[in-house]
Amino acid sequence: MNAVICFLLIAAPPQIRVEAGKTIITQGGTTITLTADGGIKILGPTLDLIVPGDGIAPPPGPRPDALVDSIRSIYGGLLEPQKAADVATLARAYRAATWDGLTTATIADQLRGKLPAGRIAPIRERIGVEVKALLGDDPGAPITEEVRAKGKALFAKIATTLEGLR
Repeated sequence: MNAVICFLLIAAPPQIRVEAGKTIITQGGTTITLTADGGIKILGPTLDLIVPGDGIAPPPGPRPDALVDSIRSIYGGLLEPQKAADVATLARAYRAATWDGLTTATIADQLRGKLPAGRIAPIRERIGVEVKALLGDDPGAPITEEVRAKGKALFAKIATTLEGLR
């Protein structure tokens, strides 16, 4: 069975679609459907094969988080010898930030100067994209209750992600 699937995948690039509870691979005139419960269905010009699954679909895993994934990837690629210490410093800064300020500039001021310029810059830039998306461009913009709640959650996620880097 695996040899048939591997042969079809190697012979020519397949079209792959992922739908709820199944993955559909189409290669020429052959369609392979892999279901969440482990079932396999192969329909082709010379072969029709159905292998039922065990009926037990695995529980859905957590959805990937683009911010967390990108921070982890960036960290893995950094060659800076002090990156672990710098990330720990940045994590403490995000963990300690308070959202009691009246404007977005107040939030930014709490994070400014925690690390020398240029240190772990790619990570700081990626985090900055998320923070800017939440706070916007106006440093004088007031912090609403909605922004405060989202900001606290975002900063906690950032701190937890940074603390988990190795």
